[in-house]
Amino acid sequence: MLGAWFYLYEVFIENYVSYPAFNIFSHLAAVDDRRMDEVAIAQVLEKLYWLMHDESGCRTLFSALADRENGECDAFWNMWLADKRTTSIIQHWFKTADAIEGISEDKKSWMRDASDSRLELLRPLAVTAAKLWLTKKGWGDIAYLDKSEFQVWFLKGYRSMDEQENLPEELSNWAWGREDGFALMSADEIEDLAGWAQLPKTAHWYTGLGWTLSQASQAEPARAQHILGLAIESDADAWVAMEAMATSIGNEGQYERAIAWIQKALDALLKTPNSSGIDSFLLAHVARWNQNLGDHTLSLEISKTFVTHTYATAERILANIPSPRAWNKNQASLPAAHSYVCALIQAEDWPELIYLLEYLSDMDNGYGATYLAKYFSDYNPPLQIGRACRAQGQPGFVLDALDEALQLVEQSGNDSSLVGTLMVFGELQYRFYDQDDTPVRLWEEALSRLSTAGTALSQELAHAKAICINLSAQVYFDLAVQNHRARAETSEAVTKLKSLATTTSMDPDGYDDVFFFYTTGYPSLLYGRWLRDYEKAPPAVWRKCFRARILEQMDGLSDDDPTNDTAACRALAISLFQAGDRNNAGLLLAALFGSLGNYIAQNLKIT
Repeated sequence: MLGAWFYLYEVFIENYVSYPAFNIFSHLAAVDDRRMDEVAIAQVLEKLYWLMHDESGCRTLFSALADRENGECDAFWNMWLADKRTTSIIQHWFKTADAIEGISEDKKSWMRDASDSRLELLRPLAVTAAKLWLTKKGWGDIAYLDKSEFQVWFLKGYRSMDEQENLPEELSNWAWGREDGFALMSADEIEDLAGWAQLPKTAHWYTGLGWTLSQASQAEPARAQHILGLAIESDADAWVAMEAMATSIGNEGQYERAIAWIQKALDALLKTPNSSGIDSFLLAHVARWNQNLGDHTLSLEISKTFVTHTYATAERILANIPSPRAWNKNQASLPAAHSYVCALIQAEDWPELIYLLEYLSDMDNGYGATYLAKYFSDYNPPLQIGRACRAQGQPGFVLDALDEALQLVEQSGNDSSLVGTLMVFGELQYRFYDQDDTPVRLWEEALSRLSTAGTALSQELAHAKAICINLSAQVYFDLAVQNHRARAETSEAVTKLKSLATTTSMDPDGYDDVFFFYTTGYPSLLYGRWLRDYEKAPPAVWRKCFRARILEQMDGLSDDDPTNDTAACRALAISLFQAGDRNNAGLLLAALFGSLGNYIAQNLKIT
């Protein structure tokens, strides 16, 4: 019921609110007020005053953000904060107010101030952002479906303007898809934003602040939990604060305590009007935490069932299951679907998993995308989904959903998410759909984007980049071998493999000579094998491909850290096998198995 209402509401907003909210000002700019009579100008000014000054008007502007899937947040940010064109249009109109009869002096006074100052013009919008974040009508308020992340960012942007009313450089190119979390905000800053509007510190105020603090990576969990505790002390029915408390505690690995808090939230939720379907979101947490505790059976049951009773313990959740499938009760709950997917993967129930994915692929979210594509774009599918796909005949609808999801991620403008998605989607199709062309295309795009990425993004995705390079090299090598055996052209694949295996350096003396060095990565091993086994290069040529990697791995054995010796021996053995030194590789493996045997024997004695 709630999901259906919310869907109809979003359709209404998209068609009847978003367009005028984002386009009315460009239409106003085209109007020549010199050709209008005073009555018409007064009508325009009254409407602009309502829109920019009154809370109901400001709320209408924020409601135009709709579901935030189509760049609305970026457009809103640019229109009001980053770009002065829109505000200058409104200020132009407000400058005419003094000469117009029929407008109250109070309104004229504010219009006069707003026409001279962007900060004054945007102040009511900022206050409304704070109210949307920190005030609610009750615990059944549908506004709680939105945790006001954008409103918090809008407040930060507004409060960050300098004396010239410009944004600082780090916020001038802000993007919702990249910054929708609060990684760049400190706890002190978030609390300062919450206190700026001087709103009453009700249970809802503490809940809004506590939830945001719990999502901020720089904030201490104890700080968020303290604020949430104040909300619960103020109102024993504060189920939203209880859910936030549970997720914060769960993120610390205290799963049993987290489950207990979710149970309290479920109890409070039963007394909350207009809450149908919300409990599936809460139970998704419980399913995940039970899985982390090792109770996979209970996790699976909770994931696929919807509970409408009050529960005192996790065991009673399992004992009172009245109807099948949580996601069938609330089909719009992607967290519930994700919880169910993870539980089915753990149970290796591949037929049921494919049934669930197909079910999601048949559902449209009202914006031209399937729920399966939305799930893949929001959650990045676990690679184990590929095992289900292979076991169930490699269904084509999954590939269609991956293509659709990639388009959604591209539209988000989140570079980190896009690069990660390209890598994961490529690996899934390579490992479980036996494809080469599409994975290589996705990986090449990911590597191309990383080559021009900033330092932070490069460091964040360094490990994923190495995996991507290794998989790409394997595909190039396999294609080259396949073409060689078919007596077909191999140069393209070999050239790409060599580019991954080598790095270049210019002559420091300035003679423009270019030197090639083999990297320590896996591609160098594959290129060395190609030179040795297929081009029949002399040992002096192909051994260069292995030297840097093997020397680095030998250094790993000679360092002062004994904890990495097993991994170093394993890696060195693989390299020696690739280089054709089977004797030394075999000796290393024998030593590893000997150590493993001793370890097992010692543990058997202990037990």
